[in-house]
Amino acid sequence: RVWRELSILRERAGLFDAAKDALRQALALCGEDRVARAELICMRGILKDRTRSFSAAIRDMHMGQKLLAREESRQAGRCRADLMAWAANIRYGQDRLERARALAIEAETEARNAGNEAALARALSIRGSADLMLEGPEDDNALLSALDLYESLGNARMQANVRSNLGIFCAIAGQWTQAAEWMQAARDSFLTAGDDSSAVFPALDLAEMLFKQRQYSQAERAIQDTIRLARANQIEEGVDEGELLLAQLYLAQDNLESAQALLPRIEQSFSATGQQRKVLETRLVSAGITSAKGDFEGALALLDGIAARAVDDLESLTPTIALQRAIAQSGLSRLSDAE
Repeated sequence: RVWRELSILRERAGLFDAAKDALRQALALCGEDRVARAELICMRGILKDRTRSFSAAIRDMHMGQKLLAREESRQAGRCRADLMAWAANIRYGQDRLERARALAIEAETEARNAGNEAALARALSIRGSADLMLEGPEDDNALLSALDLYESLGNARMQANVRSNLGIFCAIAGQWTQAAEWMQAARDSFLTAGDDSSAVFPALDLAEMLFKQRQYSQAERAIQDTIRLARANQIEEGVDEGELLLAQLYLAQDNLESAQALLPRIEQSFSATGQQRKVLETRLVSAGITSAKGDFEGALALLDGIAARAVDDLESLTPTIALQRAIAQSGLSRLSDAE
């Protein structure tokens, strides 16, 4: 029990390797209790998710579920719901949105049957977030239900997380003032709770909204601050996403060399962690740079490659691809006219 609690404290402090060490000790001491072992394996998978070892994290969630396959106690059901909800969470982090939504729906059923409100709240949050990415801002009921549950559970950390997603919902819907309020509330809640590592992502969302509103000076300051926060807390995903946003900002400002300098490292990092959508977003920046330099045929070739891979969960990239293609084709037409 002591090692388990120590792992939780270390994880909240961003000491992920030390947290894994504590879990190793806990697993060595838990004996043959399948439910206790599955709970610890779930915690280990969560740590792997936090450090972007997504495939290893999914394996742990599956391992935990296999341990509980023949267990019928209420405690086993609660643990199974946690494992399923976290599997949905991890798939969402991998941009496997359809899969994440399907797993979240399964986790909702398991959580309701087991009376696990925390797992139910996580499943609702993932389903609402996946729906937002796949369908657009049509229905925020799942997110609002998740927020209500987290408030009743007194989980300030996850309240902040859902508020961040509600901010994204409002931003996509064009409700800029409400979006900023949700995102700032999420970031500040994490910082007040001493959870600086989790504050990284709502801070990124807020910076992205400033960028989309073309408030470039404020956006750049916000992005740089967020990258520093991510580095200080060893959140590599936050650094990568911050630098991708910074590259997009530099492209918008025609600072092509600065934008180009950021791309090789972040594309390699996204590729290594299986984040296909982010890889393609990085290549879209590269296509924009190529077009801005006047190499319109090169830009179209890059866009053809991106379009060929933008399938399944990645249809939302299609409008951006179409816009960049139109810009490149327009450039080619002007060159033809000049000749």
